[in-house]
Amino acid sequence: LTPLLAVVIGIYMTIFKHFGFGPVWPTVLDGFVNSCTGSWYFTLLYVHNILPREMCVEHAWYSSADFQLILVSPILLLSLNRWPKMTLIMIGILAVCSSIAGFLTSWFLEITISSLDIEKTRTLNRYFYYATWLRCSPWLIGLIVGYVIFEVKQKQFEFTINKITASALCAASLAVMYVCVFEGYDVIIGKSDKVTNVFRIALVRPSWVIAVSWIIFACAVGYGGPINKFLSLPVFQILSKLTYSMYLIHFPIMVVVIGKMATPSVFTTSQMFYGFWSDFMVTLIVSTVLSLAFELPVVAIEKYFSSRSSRKTKKI
Repeated sequence: LTPLLAVVIGIYMTIFKHFGFGPVWPTVLDGFVNSCTGSWYFTLLYVHNILPREMCVEHAWYSSADFQLILVSPILLLSLNRWPKMTLIMIGILAVCSSIAGFLTSWFLEITISSLDIEKTRTLNRYFYYATWLRCSPWLIGLIVGYVIFEVKQKQFEFTINKITASALCAASLAVMYVCVFEGYDVIIGKSDKVTNVFRIALVRPSWVIAVSWIIFACAVGYGGPINKFLSLPVFQILSKLTYSMYLIHFPIMVVVIGKMATPSVFTTSQMFYGFWSDFMVTLIVSTVLSLAFELPVVAIEKYFSSRSSRKTKKI
């Protein structure tokens, strides 16, 4: 994943300044280009989300958090192999502790998800939004689900429920996912009371991942039904090859579109609909080119050396 990230950093530091012009473009450059001058290497080292300084390719915080969790994963995976029950309990406790930490952080720092106050937004990003230890509860829950699916696939134990229960759980999961995404508007804009706000902040991530986890588990063990058929459509295999490049490139494209505006835009539903699909299609085209040029060749090289290594091991 690193070569494509390095290419995006290179674009930021070289040709990005030529992509736009207008009254707010210098401000855009100051926030998105100049920040890379002294901190680009922290991004490539995957530590820029935990350092209290300007971030190069700020939205790549997720790559850093993901990499940091991968570094600690062998400890948990080896423990699962040796002491499965105790490790599963420990992983669950860590997930709960992460949610509690999110609750306490948002309570004492009075964090809201969305704010027009620049200082509050910086506090949100630094101490909550980018923090790996507050982001790890979904990853830990996913680790538990992955282990359970592995055990079921290996026939270590049999999981059976009736179709009505499976359908009800799927419906409940979809309902929870809907609430996580579309409800809680007053909380997001900071109009709710403090208690409601911190509870939503602490619980929305684990609630979302538990709902998604049941969908994944049901599809994996044969209870997915039409949901499994939909998620198994071949088109998703194509999109899955582009998700990483789209993730890296979508934000610069949106910044260019917004940074070139010379007058305020009129907010309408149709305008937002048009804006979304135009941004999406440009992102899809650009990410396809970048993926073919930089990501997929590295994947092919990695597979080549991996296959050679496995053949040598078999010969030995």
